[in-house]
Amino acid sequence: MYKEQRCGFILNKHILVILLIVLTFRSVAQTASESLLLDTYFHQLKSLEYEKAINTSKQINNDILKTLLQNLSLKLNNASSIYIQTNLADSIYYENALYKSLNNLNKGYYIFYQESDKSRAYKHFYEALLNAENTQNIPLIKRCLMAMLEFYHYDITQSNSDYKVYLEKYKKLISDNEDKAIYKLYELIFYSSSINGLDKDYFDNAKKLDKIIASLPNNSKLLPKLYFEKALYHELLNEIDSSKIYYELAFNDSKNYPFYEYLRFSTSVKLSHIEYVKGNYKKALHTLESSKNYINKIDSLSDLYYLYHYKSKYLNTLGNHQEAYNLLFKAIVTSEQLNFKKNTIEVAKLKVNLETEQKEKQIIIEQAQKKRFRNGMITLGSLLVLGSIIFFLIQKNTKRKQLLAIQEKELASQKVTTLLKEQELTAIDAMIEGQEKERQRIANDLHDDLGGLMATVKLHFNALKDKQSPELYKKTTELLDEAYNKVRTVAHTKNSGVMAKKGLLKALNDMAKTVSASNQLQVDIFDHGLNERLENSLELTIFRIVQELITNVIKHAEATEASIHITKHEESLNIMVEDNGKGFNTKNITKKSGMGIHSIDKRIENLGGSVTIESELHKGTTVIIDIPS
Repeated sequence: MYKEQRCGFILNKHILVILLIVLTFRSVAQTASESLLLDTYFHQLKSLEYEKAINTSKQINNDILKTLLQNLSLKLNNASSIYIQTNLADSIYYENALYKSLNNLNKGYYIFYQESDKSRAYKHFYEALLNAENTQNIPLIKRCLMAMLEFYHYDITQSNSDYKVYLEKYKKLISDNEDKAIYKLYELIFYSSSINGLDKDYFDNAKKLDKIIASLPNNSKLLPKLYFEKALYHELLNEIDSSKIYYELAFNDSKNYPFYEYLRFSTSVKLSHIEYVKGNYKKALHTLESSKNYINKIDSLSDLYYLYHYKSKYLNTLGNHQEAYNLLFKAIVTSEQLNFKKNTIEVAKLKVNLETEQKEKQIIIEQAQKKRFRNGMITLGSLLVLGSIIFFLIQKNTKRKQLLAIQEKELASQKVTTLLKEQELTAIDAMIEGQEKERQRIANDLHDDLGGLMATVKLHFNALKDKQSPELYKKTTELLDEAYNKVRTVAHTKNSGVMAKKGLLKALNDMAKTVSASNQLQVDIFDHGLNERLENSLELTIFRIVQELITNVIKHAEATEASIHITKHEESLNIMVEDNGKGFNTKNITKKSGMGIHSIDKRIENLGGSVTIESELHKGTTVIIDIPS
């Protein structure tokens, strides 16, 4: 009996060992299979085979990992707005560096493709790289380095050289011809975008492009990028025909891929410029117009700059100087906005470095707390935790009260500011109304007083025709002097109004200062060529128009900035009022209704001028007024 029990126990023990071995082997096999799929997935991303990468991600069994991989490949394939929030903070995988790296890549690319302020993507790409380096997964590290290089390449390469750190890291991980091609691409991109112009090594490295192109398969999706760089190389050597061939190759080979829309835009602009250099000005303009089909809908600032710049150049050559000037002005304004955006990376970097330093300090503090806890200070620790909670609750309550007080104060300040603005506008209206009444009074004086006087003078002069009379002649002379003094008095009275004393620019600056005082809307005045005063009634009308436009901005635009440009040309006066508010659909508004447009249009019509309204949702509004001088 004992033997049978002992044999049974030994048998059961062997079965458990076998089960453990089987389960361990299955787990190892599953891990190896998942690792192989990940390597395949990241290789497909590197080759720009995004559709294949999507299919590969579907083979992953882990739901969280599958979601992260699918989202990433969808974004890269067509700049998709899809972003499924994976709540890693509440999952058992929160401390997994792989998932955190992929999650940050997803967040970074979502911002990079969907938001105009792309500087916030830097933080997530940086965090993704840090976590990827902790996994020691080389394909993932390469993907994160490519994200950093893409970020530096987008519009900001001229502002710094920090990309060199990440380019050097990628160089050390090169393992195949595609890696060499990617490294060479970014090397040439940054060489040609140096803050000091072309890097001295650019041409020597560009000569190696043919070798890189030959090393890749004919169907490689990296070729359009390489063709574009090859075309640029020939363009810099002034080899226009060769440049055109490679630009056309880049354009045609990228047609079927949604992720190359930006490349088609750049290539189309380049091809238009080649036609311009060849003297085909109308064809250049037509090609440039076709570039609008590939413009970045989310962040069009950079694309608009190139469109304005080149179109202005082409139109000027074709003789359309006025429109060319207007587009050149827009290009300059857009360029200033781009320069501002280029500096945001430094702010983003400093913020990330500060947060990293704070995290490191927090880790040190937590380790010290754990050590004290392990040394037996449980009671003291509990008291500290309890005290911290009480302090936190008190502080939170205090902050909430302070926040409410600040909000109430701001609300009261806003009400006062609004009231002051309304009073200022009412005062201005009253001033203009008073001046209009003054004109009517002057007209009555001229009719009633001076008219009768001049009639008497006429009678005296008629009498002088018939006979010579010194007394009558003297009387007539005195009457003429009196008439002259009255006319002088009337003219003097006419020029004594508020606007006549201040002038248009002074009145506009006073209004801008008053509106800006609330810190809710900053209004700036820019004058160009307005060296002399305008006729008083014209200044009053222009002031009234600008006042109405700024009132619209205050009431409807929800803007933080507005600018007023007044430009004096030889034969016309141009007024442009811009804001960065929420904009509106111009199809839903007519000049006969809404936002004081009817009043503005009537005033401009009376002056023989024209008004143009340009607006787009979430991108502000521009009102352009031209008045003949």
